[in-house]
Amino acid sequence: MLLAVLYGFAGVYMLMNPLLGVISLTLVLAVFLLFEGVMEIVLYFNIVMSTTPAGYCSTASSR
Repeated sequence: MLLAVLYGFAGVYMLMNPLLGVISLTLVLAVFLLFEGVMEIVLYFNIVMSTTPAGYCSTASSR
């Protein structure tokens, strides 16, 4: 219910101020994409650091 009211206010805001609405949507999208890119990089390095290379696994098992 609260989300529906928020969407209603956002819709009225965009109808009354179309230029500011487009600018605010662009900024929200830019922040979201920046956050998603940073999280992708962090998760990539987290996975790379937590796994051992295949060469080390094969030499360790042969000894």
